[in-house]
Amino acid sequence: MNPIQALERWLDIRPDDRRAFWLSSAGAFIVIGFSVTARSLREAFFLDEFAVENLPYVTLAATALSLPAVAAFTKQLTQRSPDRVYNALLISLIAGLTVLWA
Repeated sequence: MNPIQALERWLDIRPDDRRAFWLSSAGAFIVIGFSVTARSLREAFFLDEFAVENLPYVTLAATALSLPAVAAFTKQLTQRSPDRVYNALLISLIAGLTVLWA
């Protein structure tokens, strides 16, 4: 038994659910990886211009802005198709990181 089969057996993944499980796992991996990368970029861009003593304030501001953003994202998902919402989110993230980079 290979490690993937052992993991599927341990998690009790049924044969019909294998594809959904692995796609969901890959999606979660990509989201978490993006989150870590985006935070690192944000902090690197900030530290390139400002003192390290101000970094906690930026982290606090990012957290405060994230809460309404999550609420707005959730509301958009209930009103529009997920493809449209995700495409708009991707474009806005690329635009935001481009502004920070410039």
